[in-house]
Amino acid sequence: MGQPKPLLAWGEHTVIGHLTSLYRRLAGQVRVVCRADDAPLLAELDRIGVPPSDRVFNLEAASGMFSSVKVALQQPGWREGTTHIVLALVDQPQIDPESIARLLEAARSNPGRILLPLYEGRRRHPIVFPVVLAPLIAGNARFETLRDALHAHHESVIALQVADPGLSTDLDTPAQYDAAVKRFLPDPP
Repeated sequence: MGQPKPLLAWGEHTVIGHLTSLYRRLAGQVRVVCRADDAPLLAELDRIGVPPSDRVFNLEAASGMFSSVKVALQQPGWREGTTHIVLALVDQPQIDPESIARLLEAARSNPGRILLPLYEGRRRHPIVFPVVLAPLIAGNARFETLRDALHAHHESVIALQVADPGLSTDLDTPAQYDAAVKRFLPDPP
């Protein structure tokens, strides 16, 4: 991308500001996995009101995305009564809030199950994990990727058909970001 995705503009917010606000509304507690030395992101988290207790530092960030997943799932300090953890990607500010709401409702109706959206025949993110499975996934050294963990727990996975084109949009290049801004924001700059 050439610059940090969380700090890109998204409407009146940054991407991380938009996502934090969205997930707070829909899911309650929001925790952000980041590097402890990412001063610009930490400053933005200060600005948008993410308390230090909801920042999860990944000391193994260079080893890939699954290291962030494992750190998030192992992190203590979830609010009492938390039943599920939503693993959301930072490059999905374009996701329809209704898609997230449907996943969360399905999770409430299916305790102990992993929920993920299915769009155009492919599994997508965000993924909703029951808290009871978190230590089984995060603590299993055999899992090298999130796909390995999902495969091992395939009997617990529910793929929910969702008609949300935002689920298939990546923000990996400046051109993809520009296209997403034009497509998904009501008043692009």
